[in-house]
Amino acid sequence: MANIPIGEVLTFLWNVIKEPVVYIDYEQNLRDLETKIDELLHLKNDLTGKVQMAEVQSTKSQVTGWVFKG
Repeated sequence: MANIPIGEVLTFLWNVIKEPVVYIDYEQNLRDLETKIDELLHLKNDLTGKVQMAEVQSTKSQVTGWVFKG
């Protein structure tokens, strides 16, 4: 066992005791996190769809350009 100065132990204990006790609602935090994840997945799906549409439009423009040049 390490020799820890009693002053450090007392200081540590005092700092722990004097801190206000904060109630943390872990269930609410988890629900908030799940909501944010759902929102991010929705945004990702929207963005993926928009990127795919942009790629289709770009391909259509290229094909149209080739047809008119030919």
